[in-house]
Amino acid sequence: MIKYALMSFQFFGLLFLGLFSSNEPVVDHQTPKTIYPGEKKEVTISIDKTAFQGFGKLEIILPSGLVATAGKTEGASFTFHEQKARFVWMTMPTERSFKVTYYLETTDSSAKNVDIRGTFSYIQDNRRVDYTIPLRTVAIRRAGLGDESTPPAAAAPVAVASGEMRCTRTITPLSATEFRVDIRLENNMIEGFAKVIENVPNNCKTEKIQDAGSVVTQEKNSVKFVWFEIPKSPVVDLSYKISCLTPPSSPLSINGKLSYVLGGAPKELPILTRAEGEPVVAQKNTPAKEPATQPVTPPKTSGEEKTASAGDTKGKSNPKAPVKQESSGEEAITKASPEKGVSYKVQILAAHKVVNKSYFQQKHGYSGAFNIENHEGWVKYTTGRYAEYKQARDAREQITRDHGSFPGPFVTAYHDGARITVQEALLISQQQWIK
Repeated sequence: MIKYALMSFQFFGLLFLGLFSSNEPVVDHQTPKTIYPGEKKEVTISIDKTAFQGFGKLEIILPSGLVATAGKTEGASFTFHEQKARFVWMTMPTERSFKVTYYLETTDSSAKNVDIRGTFSYIQDNRRVDYTIPLRTVAIRRAGLGDESTPPAAAAPVAVASGEMRCTRTITPLSATEFRVDIRLENNMIEGFAKVIENVPNNCKTEKIQDAGSVVTQEKNSVKFVWFEIPKSPVVDLSYKISCLTPPSSPLSINGKLSYVLGGAPKELPILTRAEGEPVVAQKNTPAKEPATQPVTPPKTSGEEKTASAGDTKGKSNPKAPVKQESSGEEAITKASPEKGVSYKVQILAAHKVVNKSYFQQKHGYSGAFNIENHEGWVKYTTGRYAEYKQARDAREQITRDHGSFPGPFVTAYHDGARITVQEALLISQQQWIK
């Protein structure tokens, strides 16, 4: 009897819990209670997404006078447009709970209370579900109004000509071998694609601190921040850490640039290092240089040439050596032509010497057309030119099936003729990666 009573109690207990439990996500928007004009506060949003995976969107709606810039995005793309800050994930983090941050500033000097609303959206049973984030109220305050706290002292502004875009870097030593680098874009007029690339000394590596909603790529001696849609904010802040094996020369040598498109034309802006209290000298926005055309001459090699796969890093190479191409009328090598926009090709081989079409025919049974280019000290052979990534992917699959002796053909990407990563190209062209 007692056994049955206990079973009944457990059953109804589970039923009771089921009625009040929920698979809905929980979003905690930890906004500040007060904010002063000129003050910048970090805002943390804690998300418990339960078991949901895949697409996710976090949208924060700010009243007029408040501005948001990206902080920690956990792999989301970040945009701020028409007073809406958006974190968008094609695939949300695998962790059930995670945190994102953004920086909140006010351009309004009047004292008032403002409300911040938001929505977290996800996919459930092939339909979109919108979860409303609880309303938050922030008090905009002015100094001298009897508040319980006083506003922080404003940082000394960088001397920037009104209306002129500027990109500066500040280097803060953390130790003899470690440095923090802060990059600030001011008077931002960019809409759409933008890229910041920083090159550091050879014995140093980089580590991202703040990405402002960009996709970050950290390579040997460089760090790259890429936006498909750069935040529409007058000020965009980035930061990263440099760690060196040995103390670098003083001052620390860093060179970098901001690349973007304005009025349909590619442009570049140098990133200037600013010493403490030093004003920034005006720099004009300059068009990006077109890639130089390599000279074309007939090859002087015979027989089978020594080749290597694209991933091979052994052997000596001469990065300044001109690329050579065949120039007879019947060859299978395509001539270089000016390229505009984003395009994709398939790389089939990389070597330290130029080979002709007979080598491809004899070694790999390949008689199709191919291009030759010099890249990072290698002679690289690509074929095709496609406007869509999917077309290049399909061509790569076909080549792999038909010519299995090639050492792993793969898709390469270009923007206005210059090599970029496939990830960058997909962001610029708004295309989707396909496995």
